[in-house]
Amino acid sequence: MLSFASLDTVIRNSYYKYLHPKEALINNGILNRGILTVASKLKNLTDSGKSTSNIQFINYVYPYGASLNVTKPGIGILSTGSVCYPLNRPTIAFYTDKATNGKLIVIGSSQMFTDTYIEKEDNSLIKDIILEYLLEPIFPIDQIDAEDPEISDYHTVPDITLLSEEPLSCLQEIEDAPSDYTKLFSKELYEIDNTLLAKVILAYKEFHMEKEPLKLIKPQFEAPLPNLEPAVFPPNFRFHPKPDLELYDLDQAFSSIPARLTQVVNKCTDDDLDYYIKECAMVLGLQGSEKMSSKEILNKIFNKIVLYKKVNIDKD
Repeated sequence: MLSFASLDTVIRNSYYKYLHPKEALINNGILNRGILTVASKLKNLTDSGKSTSNIQFINYVYPYGASLNVTKPGIGILSTGSVCYPLNRPTIAFYTDKATNGKLIVIGSSQMFTDTYIEKEDNSLIKDIILEYLLEPIFPIDQIDAEDPEISDYHTVPDITLLSEEPLSCLQEIEDAPSDYTKLFSKELYEIDNTLLAKVILAYKEFHMEKEPLKLIKPQFEAPLPNLEPAVFPPNFRFHPKPDLELYDLDQAFSSIPARLTQVVNKCTDDDLDYYIKECAMVLGLQGSEKMSSKEILNKIFNKIVLYKKVNIDKD
């Protein structure tokens, strides 16, 4: 009658008020309008006789819960609505045994009425509705909603994480079968008749051949499929292409500084002095060399050499 949906989690598709997606805030999840009558009665009792309007909707937090599969005579009371996923799936269901008048309530979330969430939204009101259903002998269930609830079909998806770890196999694609399956049978491939027998007998005379009894012909069986041979190239699967890798200059990434300076010298002439100085500054890792002129680069390098000489006089 009532069962949990396997491998299922109710989440909210868009952020509103609660940070975690599994803390699903459901606004339009009424499956049976009978609970609105009970909710209005309970609301009037708590307001000490004050005039209040009838409750038209119930908002509740459904934290870390799963959806339910409800079959008759079970009755779905609340659902996930149209904002949470999966859409329009039962979250709370009632069942009454007509023989013993026993009652059963199934809720897909074990944290809905904990201290953290019972005071959030209308969770406390839903708790009072459940107690009203258990204590009162007659509960106003809407029979029209009970017979035809607005529940969407449950769609299962494969375990994508598990499938991604499995080895891929090479599959052979075939043509789609025709709608008329009788076209798949060919009755003319091995047809046997005597229509050509007369022509065969006359052929003996035309070719001057003697008639002899038929001899046993060694049969040659045709294989339905060719022999398997190892593939020399990997199969092409219909997957998204791998991301393009950024291109690197291996000489620039792994060559030493003297080797890179030598490469710059080899490709420059006397007319490329300005370009040569700037390229050497970039190879040496001189900061800000892109915005400097050749004179400024030489000045900065000579200053560094002079400072180095001053500090390392004893070593010289």
